Amino acid sequence: MKAEWHGKTKGRNWGQRFLFSFLRRHNCRVLYPFLYVVVPFYILFNPIDARSSYRFYRHMMHMDRAKSLRYMRRNFMTFGRVIIDKFALWAGNTTQFDIHFENEELFTQLTHSEKGFIVASAHIGNFEMAATTMQHCRKPINIIFWGNESDLITKRRLDSFNKEDFHVNIIQIRDGLSYIFDIKEALSKGEIVITNCDRFADGQRHAKARFFGTEACFPTGIFHIAVTLGVPMLFISTMKGQANSYIGSVAPLDTPENGTTTEKTHALVQQYATLLETEVRKQPLQWFNFYNFTKI
Repeated sequence: MKAEWHGKTKGRNWGQRFLFSFLRRHNCRVLYPFLYVVVPFYILFNPIDARSSYRFYRHMMHMDRAKSLRYMRRNFMTFGRVIIDKFALWAGNTTQFDIHFENEELFTQLTHSEKGFIVASAHIGNFEMAATTMQHCRKPINIIFWGNESDLITKRRLDSFNKEDFHVNIIQIRDGLSYIFDIKEALSKGEIVITNCDRFADGQRHAKARFFGTEACFPTGIFHIAVTLGVPMLFISTMKGQANSYIGSVAPLDTPENGTTTEKTHALVQQYATLLETEVRKQPLQWFNFYNFTKI
């Protein structure tokens, strides 16, 4: 399967610098109205993303054509607001956001353990907003990002996360498998590894799971690591609410006691797919995986 995405935030450096400068001082909601102008052009000049969004509502949510088109437009409007919120986060303007987490104690309990653990998320909502609530964490956090981001975005991410007593490291996925050793080393030291698990690139191992009534492909690498190292996994989502609010949720992913390594890995993948589907059904406009990983 040829990848239809490149793991890179769209936009030129000058535009990104303007957003950082503006959002450092202003509420992100000031920019929301401009999306009514920007989004139609985005849809026009990003046909792959537009087709993927439409296909999701038409074939996976089983909406009619007219409703699928309306939801596609609203999907990109929501996506635009989340992107603006991310730039505000990266610019350090975090006090404007109100974030509430359900079952946060599941995360807190693992942070007090000597073992490392894995947090699985997805391209839904705005997971990076969860980092603002993790600053009490006693463990170093390693966030996995694709290595195609600009130096500007990478630096801003690190600067926004890292505080005097809160350390975040970025593990970049590039050509080769060196990042696998970085992940295993972090877990062996009792640290936290956070990654999205709903996309895979050419050459990555993947498995099929039931998702919205069809078969979808998910990467197996991080789940295989969890099984072989015997580390816990959590599923965390952070969904945008009204205005500047976000609602997060935490759920465990339980490794089966019996079965082969492959069977246990595939069981974790299916658990993840089921939890992801549940969250997306609650907030269908916050599905931002503009990538056709199903055979529909």
